[in-house]
Amino acid sequence: MVQFIQSLKVKEVVRSNIVKKLTLRGKIKIMKKLIFPLLSLMFIASCQKSDCKDAVKATFVDKTGLDGCGMVIQLTDDSYLEATNIDELTINPEDGMKIWVSYKEVTEESSICMIGDIVEVECVEKR
Repeated sequence: MVQFIQSLKVKEVVRSNIVKKLTLRGKIKIMKKLIFPLLSLMFIASCQKSDCKDAVKATFVDKTGLDGCGMVIQLTDDSYLEATNIDELTINPEDGMKIWVSYKEVTEESSICMIGDIVEVECVEKR
């Protein structure tokens, strides 16, 4: 009987050590499997939050003080866009308003302002 009890204790100690090792290994595996996808998801979600297709970050800037200029769009690289359809936009442009904008260049029109590329805004949203 004593021998049986001792064998049970030995098995219990061995099982306890194995469970501890498996638990630590299991935790590491779970962390590896969860951390990368979660970080990827966070990165993707934080990159762009716009319904506009191929939208870029920009800001409305009031350049009324320059000859022939009015409200223009400043991109993050400090270049400017002159929108031909700025009066037709779905939002009311205000100086300093941060936006998402998608656009296409218009080559057959010219501008008095000449501060940037002439474009037609396809989609614009506040950000």
